[in-house]
Order: sequence, then structure tokens, then C-alpha cells
Amino acid sequence: MDKLPQQPVQGRKYNFNGEQIGLPQEMLQQIEAEWYNCFGVGLTMIEMFNKNPKFLNYIAQGEQAMKRLLGIPAEFKIYTMHCGQALQIAAVPLNLLDKKDTATYINSGYWSQRAIDEAKKYVPHLNITQNIQLTPGTKKITLADQEPLSANTAYIHYVSDEPADGIALNIQPRRQTDIAPNALMVADLSADFLTREIDWSQIDVAYVSSEYQIGIAGSIFLIIRESAMRTPHPQCPYMIDYAALKATDGLPNTPPTFPQYMNAQFFLYAEKMGGVKEIQKKINGYAHRIYTEIDAHPLIYQNKISEEFRSNTHIVFNVLGVQQDQHFLEEANKRGIVGLQNKRGQGIRVSLGLATTDEAITCLVQFLQDYATKVAQASV
Repeated sequence: MDKLPQQPVQGRKYNFNGEQIGLPQEMLQQIEAEWYNCFGVGLTMIEMFNKNPKFLNYIAQGEQAMKRLLGIPAEFKIYTMHCGQALQIAAVPLNLLDKKDTATYINSGYWSQRAIDEAKKYVPHLNITQNIQLTPGTKKITLADQEPLSANTAYIHYVSDEPADGIALNIQPRRQTDIAPNALMVADLSADFLTREIDWSQIDVAYVSSEYQIGIAGSIFLIIRESAMRTPHPQCPYMIDYAALKATDGLPNTPPTFPQYMNAQFFLYAEKMGGVKEIQKKINGYAHRIYTEIDAHPLIYQNKISEEFRSNTHIVFNVLGVQQDQHFLEEANKRGIVGLQNKRGQGIRVSLGLATTDEAITCLVQFLQDYATKVAQASV
């Protein structure tokens, strides 16, 4: 993707939406430039056949960029699937469990709970660990606080970052080889993908919903170690059958081509940004500025999460006072700041990603400061 000149776009808002990540201006300009003649074939991307050689070549470039960015080992296969986390939380137990197996779920927030509720339909016995919100001040993640981890545990499931709750594990859970030597490590990496390095020796199955960090809604990546493939449940639907994905080389039906195209653009763009270490440095710096401003006004803003579990990609807080969250959102919109409503949780959420700019953060931090000053003065 050739770099296009950066021109300010009149009327563009500062987008901190967590349900659909903001898109880098350079990418939007590239899409606009090639919209009617994508790859020189005389068609738009939304019209293009999914087996067009130029399309397949571009998708392959994006996948190779993802592997380079995250150091994904050769023993992992990468598949693009439909839908998002809501479907994968059913796919995991239907593909990885035997009738005699149990599973362990680390409950850290909204998506963990959704996964647990779904798994209960298929798993006769779940071992659910304590919600880390209930253990502030400790960095230890206990995998068996309700009862001992079983030797026939099929897998241990966790969510690396809970976007609705603003909670991140920040410590990658590790295998429990002394207790459950055959347990697979299954991770939902959606909310902080590309913003931190990953130890793939401690993962067997990962899934990544695209709308949080790598594109637009409509697709999800399954990253699975080939040795982790199991015989799926007899009633497992074909479209979420991991064995069917492998047998069809990831094409059980026509894939969502436009989301795939956007995902590939994101990975190639991320490489140009300097890779995961540079992205992590940028995001962490932005998060530090925002948390510092929130913590500086404890009578106006409240973040209830202990510091070691704070997410750097999804910052959740409340504006204290009756109806103050709504007033805060209205005032932010006047400054051109949008996407702050925490639709799946409570309060305000600031979501950060590759498209977040220094200008956007400066505007947001200044607004946080100005709003706190205004409210404090009004209460005198």
C-alpha cells in the first residue's frame, strides 16, 4: 500500500469507540483512492470474487505481516471465520471437549462471563476461577480457587483484556503441567491484539475479533496449533467446525471479503508503524496520560480497578454525580470527541488503537481537565 499524503479531513471526529475501532486516515484515503478499481481489476472490493488471484495475494501478504508482527510460530494455522466472539465462545467447547472432560474458565469480566454461560450448555462440569475484580492488590491469578484443577481438564480459557470492564490480566496465564498436563490454553485476545507481545508457547488456541484492533466488524481470526485439533462434538455446526476449516483450507463457504481486505490493510499498516513494540509503547503512553488525568480528579472521576489490572486499550471510568455520565458525553461531543459511551458496561470508556493520534489524546486530556474544573467550580 503506497503511502498517501496526510491531509486533514474537515468534520472528522476524534473516535474512541470500543465497538468499532477508529480507522487510520491513511487507510481511509487508500480505500477511497482504489475504491472503483481495486487491485486494477475494474471492480470495488465489495464486488470482488473471493478467489481472485490479486485478492488472495493481498490477503496472504496481510497474514504474513500478522505472523511477523506477533512472531506466530509455523505450527499454528490461521483461519478467518464469520461473526465474532459471540460465536467462538460456543465453538471452543464444541471443538475441544470430550464427554468425560471438564474445562476451567478464568472469570475476569463481561466476555469471560459470556463464555462461561455459553460453555455451561455443553460442559457438564466447569471449574470457574474467582473474578479478579474481587482480589485487588494481588498480581497472582489463581486457577483453582473454588476446587482443585482436574487432571481431565480439556482446556483453560481466559480473556486477555475485557473491553466492557476496562480490566486486563496483564500477566499471561501459563500451563498447569503438574496438575493438568494435557490441558490446552485457550485465549480470547480480541481487545488488545497487536498492542502487546504474546508468548505463543503458552497458547494452543486463540481467537481475535476484528473490530477491536484490526479492522471492521464481521470477521474473527482463529489461530490454532495444529496439534490442538480435536474431534468436534457430533452436533457441532459445520460453520464453526475446526476440522471442517482445516479440510477446506479455511474456506467452508464464501468468506467476508471486505473485512478480510481491511484486516490485511491493518497488519501491513501496523508493520509500517514499527511493529508491536512501537504500538505498545504508543498505546501505553496514551493510557498513562489519560489515567493520570482521571486520578488527578478523584471527586469528579472514578476508576474502580486496581492499578495492576487496568487495561491500557480500554479505559473505563465513571463521572460522579447523578446523570453526570450523560452530561459528560454531551459536552465531549461538543469538542468533537465521540464513542465514549460504554455500551456493554457502565460509565465512560476510552478505547485506544492504531488509529489513535497524539492530537486526539491531547484534545481528550484537555477536555478531562476542563470538565473537572468546570464541575468543581459549579459545586462551590
